[in-house]
Amino acid sequence: MRNMSFDEGMRLFRSGDVPGACDQFHQAVEQDENNHKAWNALGICLSKSGDHEDADTCFENALMLDPGNSTYERNRERNDNKRPVNWQVTPKQEAKTEPKPSPIERPLSFYLLTAAKLLGGFLLFCFICVFIAAFVFGMSGGAAAKSKEQASLAGNPVTFQPTQQVTAAPVAVQTPAVSLAEKNAAKKARDYLSVIHFSRAGLIRQLTDFEKFSQSDAIYGVDHSGADWYEQAAGKAKDYLDVMPFSRDGLIKQLGDFEKFTPEQAEYGVSAVGY
Repeated sequence: MRNMSFDEGMRLFRSGDVPGACDQFHQAVEQDENNHKAWNALGICLSKSGDHEDADTCFENALMLDPGNSTYERNRERNDNKRPVNWQVTPKQEAKTEPKPSPIERPLSFYLLTAAKLLGGFLLFCFICVFIAAFVFGMSGGAAAKSKEQASLAGNPVTFQPTQQVTAAPVAVQTPAVSLAEKNAAKKARDYLSVIHFSRAGLIRQLTDFEKFSQSDAIYGVDHSGADWYEQAAGKAKDYLDVMPFSRDGLIKQLGDFEKFTPEQAEYGVSAVGY
């Protein structure tokens, strides 16, 4: 019997609605607790949402139902790698405090090192004093030389004709103002890319069809999202393989026909996952 919640979850996952897909996969495992594909898909959604603890439980259930599944094992490993560094609390080791040696017990090298530090500090202080004195002396000598030069020029004044400088008028470069709708479209595009991978055409369609931005605002937002579409294709290929197996040609067709990646981007994405 076909699990309609699982199919609906897959549809929402492909469209970028991870929370909605997560709800459907929850219903799918409630309807059939032995559906290892639904457990795996639910784990992927929870991992993308940052709930790594529950995601690990889902992957563990999927592996109990389908032991040795390399895709499920790889998904669980990726989820573990996303956990914060300090997610596992380890017992703290008691700090060992060793008694400080008395002055009599300190080695001779300790006193030699201390003396060297004091001598180095004294020499540095002397060097700074000499440098300041030389600087002050140079300034005073320069001022005296300048006063002598002014005195010698006082008897023979020299007049200089000012030169006329022609400066070009600055060229005003006007940059088109960015509208509020364009700013919001760019922010919405970045929000989507932080959750799921898209092609350029797919993300434009998402912003126009689902978010109701105009075509021009959606294009501006997508082009200013900072996305690398080749890397997005690689990420989307990995997302598909995390849920179900594909042949190389089938995955290229999925990326091109359904996700609207260019042929070059689809080829790159499939090659990046090992095909």
